[in-house]
Amino acid sequence: MTHIQNQIARRALYSLLRLNWLHDPSMSAEQWQIEDYSVIPTSTLFNRLTLFQIQLDAQAFHAYAEECDSPEDFADFLTDDRDYLPDQEDQIYLIVFELWLRLLPERVTLSTLCHQIDKEITLFNQGDFYNARNLQDLISQLIQLLKNSMDEGIPPAKLLSSVSQYFANDFSSFLYDYISDQIDNEMLAYANDLVEDFAPFLKNDRWFELIKLRINNQSPQKRIAQIFESNLISDDLEFNLELLSLLVKFGDPASFKKALKATIPLMRREEDFQDLIQIGMDFYHRLDQELQEAELLNLLNQRKEIPLSREISPSDTGIPLFKKIFSITS
Repeated sequence: MTHIQNQIARRALYSLLRLNWLHDPSMSAEQWQIEDYSVIPTSTLFNRLTLFQIQLDAQAFHAYAEECDSPEDFADFLTDDRDYLPDQEDQIYLIVFELWLRLLPERVTLSTLCHQIDKEITLFNQGDFYNARNLQDLISQLIQLLKNSMDEGIPPAKLLSSVSQYFANDFSSFLYDYISDQIDNEMLAYANDLVEDFAPFLKNDRWFELIKLRINNQSPQKRIAQIFESNLISDDLEFNLELLSLLVKFGDPASFKKALKATIPLMRREEDFQDLIQIGMDFYHRLDQELQEAELLNLLNQRKEIPLSREISPSDTGIPLFKKIFSITS
């Protein structure tokens, strides 16, 4: 496996372009930039190389690859000192990259590893079936690469951010969702292993601290104290909503209201407000306070016809009512 410093993120850029195109097929892109190379027959890939005056077969590919550390090096070897346009160089690179994956599966590099993880992440994010065993194995390989690089003297704080450029997806966000999914499915041992393995590379990451709070064995009171001692309440609405959902499970009114008060000013759209109302309902449901839960349900029903994308007006009468239910003063 090659060193991090010797890699480039070209493959991730085209993976991201394809993801954007799948989300919006009307966007402008050439076919070679957004196609799925994994479904193209090997013979067709070699034939495409001939369009660039590159004659290779599987045997020659293996022979030349012996002199290269990665598909990036191989592509550079084929294009150096030749008058290719940048787009042509990228087309050659994408073909070589796919051939490397197929013909040299044992020659794992940072870019090929991240590309394979990326494909599983995309399926995971879309809610599609993903190969859980394969993803676990790929993540284990990534952890080992990170640890080896740390042993070579690369600062842990920089490692994961450096590696992240080889992903089309947001790897840190995926990691949070993935570990949360293991916790939700009561795979606590594996979730704890992931937390321990990635801890050196995610110090001072609020989202990661939230994950640790979810799986540690401390009492709810100690975990609440940790949240406020660590200043986890932030000006990030999405994070605060997740934090509030965690505080719901603790059922501590003072702590919940403190976080809620800090979150209300961060609301921008109707969707934010309705999410906050729903979390509040969950909170009072856990406390068996049916009156307050019913009041919130009534508020939510009153707002059902409001478009979720509509911006919240400072004069919205629902906000003072929401605060009153929680006895929050301005």
